Amino acid sequence: MGILREKRYLGIVGNALILIGLFLPIIAMPDSVAKYASAVTSNTLISSGTGIVIAILTVISLVIIFADKISALSKFDNQKLTLVPTIISALIIIMNIVNASSIMAFGAAFGISYGIGVWVIAIGLVLAVVYPFLYKGNSTQA
Repeated sequence: MGILREKRYLGIVGNALILIGLFLPIIAMPDSVAKYASAVTSNTLISSGTGIVIAILTVISLVIIFADKISALSKFDNQKLTLVPTIISALIIIMNIVNASSIMAFGAAFGISYGIGVWVIAIGLVLAVVYPFLYKGNSTQA
């Protein structure tokens, strides 16, 4: 557990999972249903405006993680600041999941469920939220 406290791995992996999850399907449906679901143009978050906002917030979070390496951003080197874009992203994602729950309730009889993108984003959000509380800096032990 010590290496996770000293390095930025959790933050990097969490934000990378969020970015990857934006490109994965958030709604999984069988092929027999998908051919009739022409109203759904794309079921990835990145194809919507909210997905682009989440991507921008994730990049901001990554910039804050590496702020001590960038001299112009040295005053933003407090890792707790990564919570701001991460929590805003989490709220946007929760709002999208709540909006999609009506589709899930109706579509459960047809085999429609949450796709892998929802789960990858959820794991990334958990890691990104936990990271600033575990990170203790790049301290060297003698």
